[in-house]
Amino acid sequence: MIRPPVPFKGKYDDIERFVGDCCMYFEVFAPFFQLHSQRVAFATSYFEGAAKDWWVHVQQEFWTGSNWATAPKRFRYPSWAEFIMLVSQQFHDPATEDVHEQRMFALCMGKGTAIAYFNKLEIEAKKAGRRSDDQARGLMVKAVRLGVPDSYTNAIASSGEHVPETYNDWKRRILRIYEERQKKWVFNQTIGNHHDNRNDNRNDNRHAGQTKNTNPTATSHPKTGGTTSSSTGKPTGPTGGQRDAGGRWLARPGTTYGGQGAPMDIGQMRTKGLCFRCHKQGHLSKDCPEKKDFRDIRSVQVTNEPVTGSKVEEVKEEKAAAV
Repeated sequence: MIRPPVPFKGKYDDIERFVGDCCMYFEVFAPFFQLHSQRVAFATSYFEGAAKDWWVHVQQEFWTGSNWATAPKRFRYPSWAEFIMLVSQQFHDPATEDVHEQRMFALCMGKGTAIAYFNKLEIEAKKAGRRSDDQARGLMVKAVRLGVPDSYTNAIASSGEHVPETYNDWKRRILRIYEERQKKWVFNQTIGNHHDNRNDNRNDNRHAGQTKNTNPTATSHPKTGGTTSSSTGKPTGPTGGQRDAGGRWLARPGTTYGGQGAPMDIGQMRTKGLCFRCHKQGHLSKDCPEKKDFRDIRSVQVTNEPVTGSKVEEVKEEKAAAV
């Protein structure tokens, strides 16, 4: 069952709401409201406050009789359209219209939806009596250009299409731009989440590959004779308690130098005071007696020339002169 109209108390910005409720009620119960007088009588029964006081006095103007002398007098109400006009003229308030007109220009779309903005704008325009001013250079167009963000007006100006003129043209264009931006935003969100998932999977696969590769193969170095050896992976840091007197980490304890290509425990040899070259105590590797004397090959001059006779004679003459 439809609800009866909310009583009308004489406020100008409430006329449209009250008339709309009455018309909806008339449509539901159409068999009972065939005559205009029935509609006017029903609507005035929901008047309260200032509206009720006004109607009590004005309805006396409709108390009249017919041209026939024998016909009794009765209320002859105006048509439904005339009744609405009388109510609008009686409770018209210019101050209320100015308030709603200012709200029209103060209304902004912001981050809300476009359809919600236009609904609020049209409500304020109806209450201000400016809903019909929707042509080019009208107040409705001016309010739209001030209320929507600059990105919409800039997009319309740079689109290459004709600039909207009427309010309905502006409304259609802005709703279309808003819908396109919403679709683009959803698309970017979907693609962004897809890329994030792919990057996470790549990182997981890379991490899994690094954990599987625990036995790397040592590369060939000149100091190891050019041989390539395979060594088991060792931890990045030794276990606790494996430090020397200076607080430095010790390499694997118990490992001594086994020759070329084998690891050497420098920390243990340093602790025992051994030479890194001959593995004996009492001197450093730079002062090792077994250290070979390397000379620059450029300073060594080798002559393979045969000794000639002239040089032998010169040597003999030098010996004779000495005697």
